[in-house]
Formats: sequence, C-alpha cells, structure tokens
Amino acid sequence: MIKNECIAIVTRVCGHKCHLEASFTGSAIDEAKAKAEALADILRDRKDLADDVYYFVVPFTAAKAS
Repeated sequence: MIKNECIAIVTRVCGHKCHLEASFTGSAIDEAKAKAEALADILRDRKDLADDVYYFVVPFTAAKAS
C-alpha cells in the first residue's frame, strides 16, 4: 500500500546547537504546516527562548512492505 504523508519539523538554533522541538506527521500538508507554524510562533514569542526558530514541511510517499 502506498500512501502520501508529510512530516513537519520544528527546530530552535542556540549558538552552535540545534534543538529539535517537535515533529508532526500526517497526510495533510496544510494541517502539519499549521501545527508547525503555531509552535514556531509560540517559541519565537518566549523571551527565554528567543533564538532562531525554523520549521520544515517535507512531503514523502510511504510504502508498506508486504
């Protein structure tokens, strides 16, 4: 079975370190992007986490081995 999926990744860069904040998977790119944008906005608004925040949405095709 072949299925279209996507993953949204939210990261925060602090100095020379990159922190994975969250990842979301699902079949709807718009939904994963909205979740990632919302979390990125929250992280950007926090003064104690005022680092560079990025999110990526990557579509892929998943195939289940039979």
